[in-house]
Amino acid sequence: MKSMKREDILGTINDLSKTQGFYSRLKHNLEEMFENDYESFDNYLNSLEDKQFKDPVDLVMYLESESQ
Repeated sequence: MKSMKREDILGTINDLSKTQGFYSRLKHNLEEMFENDYESFDNYLNSLEDKQFKDPVDLVMYLESESQ
């Protein structure tokens, strides 16, 4: 089974940002990082890709555990 790539991760965050405040803020923060500090943006996305999430549920569980 292939793991989620950057596009999959960003797509999941984008989809969830329409219904969840946490993901809306995360999307906004990522957009700001992309525009103002691309190196940090790239490093963060690389770190998420390195976790090798199998599906959006894995990603959500990770992000929500990290936010607490």
